[in-house]
Amino acid sequence: MEGTVGIDKLLVFFTEGVYTNTGQTGALEAADFSLTDSDNARTILSVEHEAGTSAAILTLSSALDGSNDIGVDALAAVSNEIFSLTDDPAGTASLIITGNNCPVGGSRFDFGEPAESASVTDDTGLLIGTVGNPTFSMLGNDLYTGDSTEAEMTYIDVDNTNVCLKTPRALTLESKFYMGDIDLDYVDIMPENDIDDDYDAGGPTSRDGDGRNRTGMRMVERKRSFQFTIYRGNWSGDEIESRMDMGKVIFKYLVTDRGYCNGSYPGDPTVGDGDWWKQVSSDDAFPIITGHWYIVRIVFNTDKPRLTVDIFADDLGTDGSGTGELWVGYKNITNPDPEESAGCKWAAIPGLIMETEDQYLYIGDNSFHARPGQDDQGDHRNNMLKGKIDWFSWKPVADYTGVDDPPY
Repeated sequence: MEGTVGIDKLLVFFTEGVYTNTGQTGALEAADFSLTDSDNARTILSVEHEAGTSAAILTLSSALDGSNDIGVDALAAVSNEIFSLTDDPAGTASLIITGNNCPVGGSRFDFGEPAESASVTDDTGLLIGTVGNPTFSMLGNDLYTGDSTEAEMTYIDVDNTNVCLKTPRALTLESKFYMGDIDLDYVDIMPENDIDDDYDAGGPTSRDGDGRNRTGMRMVERKRSFQFTIYRGNWSGDEIESRMDMGKVIFKYLVTDRGYCNGSYPGDPTVGDGDWWKQVSSDDAFPIITGHWYIVRIVFNTDKPRLTVDIFADDLGTDGSGTGELWVGYKNITNPDPEESAGCKWAAIPGLIMETEDQYLYIGDNSFHARPGQDDQGDHRNNMLKGKIDWFSWKPVADYTGVDDPPY
């Protein structure tokens, strides 16, 4: 159990998924816990928890302070109120609150800083990001703006707190963003194949070579933990420029058990160690297109019985208010086929625990940029979209509230 001075939240982890009732039903409630507060008589107002998951956020009647809270106050499960998948009741031993300087209940960046600001701060004041290139107007109008022509690395480096925004069993990432221009018109270095170089990637079917492999906008990345990116692949494999104004949501995460991919997953023939990065992407039936605003929510939940990751999206249209939207509400846009991405070595397989070593956090942009005079513009794999990020948020729990389609 973790808490932070100045914040009215407690983050509670269980060793497995839990329910408030027997029979595998119900999310946890305030009455399921007993809080012992030595000096402030705090109470638990509410609990944020998805039934069957192993983490919960408790909201208290007041924020923790620097006197007799951290390392003193305790929390316990009420007898016969919290149950496992097999209806075993949780133990009732008290846990003392462990302190840290992280936003235990989650945080949000709204990018309200003026243009040319050297830093940005989240809503808790605990996460401070250094702007890579303040002179480039990536901030302003309450937006973060990317630019494909900038040679400087303009991402926001949250380098003061590499121990935060990590959780092994569940997390929720959400962002409102604008899908900018992705039809970057560079010089065609292979005119003989009759394919615009933006798409040929060095050859009609090659995923490597002289052209750009993909154009993307990194929404957020926690090094060696997870990546949330909007990608437009430059290749098509069938010599058709099929992705000219479309992108995909890609979520990749690192797992602690690299040897899971052993052919045991139903329908997956892959045998071997596999790749330690796992991945899930959005379905082509829900295109992310140029000139539209979106809210995308990614929920990682290793307690699920099937896909570990769900991607939900709401198309907000060209004006952010629904004009020209292709669908209404938060639709589950996940590609549910684990073999879509080369079998289980890439699939979002249930039960895989996310790696949570101490690493830095980056918001927006990619670490690769265009280089003047080079046809492949530096690194052929990543070039920045002319996109905008309105806000980005993170939670250390699975959050499916408000979605129109259920998780897979």
